[in-house]
Amino acid sequence: MFRRRKMTKMMITGVLLGGATGSILTFLFTPKSGRELRGDIKNTMDNSVEKVKTSTSNIYTGAKNVTTGAISKIQSAFNAGISSYRNATEKVKTSKEMVEESLAEENTGSNI
Repeated sequence: MFRRRKMTKMMITGVLLGGATGSILTFLFTPKSGRELRGDIKNTMDNSVEKVKTSTSNIYTGAKNVTTGAISKIQSAFNAGISSYRNATEKVKTSKEMVEESLAEENTGSNI
């Protein structure tokens, strides 16, 4: 979990730094007018922001799916444990009743 969070932070940082670096290099090396250059920078930044939003959404969805799956497995294991406990309890009750009946028969037979 920690590793995935660290990778996510690194990815977001890389996207932001890459976008900023690309914008600066575009500004320095492009022989365009200021208006055209500002438009290009705005488009680049908008695309970078959109990529970050998409990545974040994908990460959130993946984490939600993993959590839902883990909860489902835990519930199944818990239910299996309860079922196993109930079966064992029922066997103990049945054994107890059989022993009590056997003892009662022995006591009744010895009184005759």
